[in-house]
Order: sequence, then structure tokens, then C-alpha cells
Amino acid sequence: MERKLILTTEEFVMKFGTNAQKARVKRDGKLGSRTRESIIKTAEQEYVIEIIKQGRSNIYECTKRDEKVMKKDGRVRSGREQVEHRIPMDIIVATHLEYDMTKQASMS
Repeated sequence: MERKLILTTEEFVMKFGTNAQKARVKRDGKLGSRTRESIIKTAEQEYVIEIIKQGRSNIYECTKRDEKVMKKDGRVRSGREQVEHRIPMDIIVATHLEYDMTKQASMS
């Protein structure tokens, strides 16, 4: 059974947007493209989003996913644990100082 929601832009922002995004839409009555992309990424965790152009406005058709997925973003690790240095930093610094590599490695 597919569960679909048909939402206007304002309803879409009120359902998936942050408080700041909701306030902006209430104040200005429109949605910027970067803000829209951010809200779509949030909504796509639980729904498949299809944007339908209707005149000068958009209608958002949201179909419920079977299970929640991770948020899509451009970061490689997306907030997961940090990668350890392959060579500990203290060894790098000691080697650098021991062999007097300061002139070779200067940035200027």
C-alpha cells in the first residue's frame, strides 16, 4: 500500500522544514532554491519526492518509503568517526625537525 502526500510549497516547508525555514516562508511567501534543496534532502530520508510544476508554483508528491534512509550530502564521511592519521603526528614533527626539513617544506 503506497501512502502519498500531495503538498503545496508552504505545506511542504511546514512539514519538513526547520523553524527558521518555516518563518522565512511565512514572512516572504516564497522559497529559495538552496533552502528548497535542503528541505528536499531532509524529506527524502522518509519519502520519495516528485516535484510537479503547476503554473508558477510547485506541487510536491511525497510517497512514503518502506524504511528510512541516510540523508544525502556532499561530505565523504557525513559526520561519522574521524580517520586516524596513517603516521602519528608526533613522529612526523620529530622526523621533520631531526632532518632539518624546515627550508624544504616552507610555504613561501
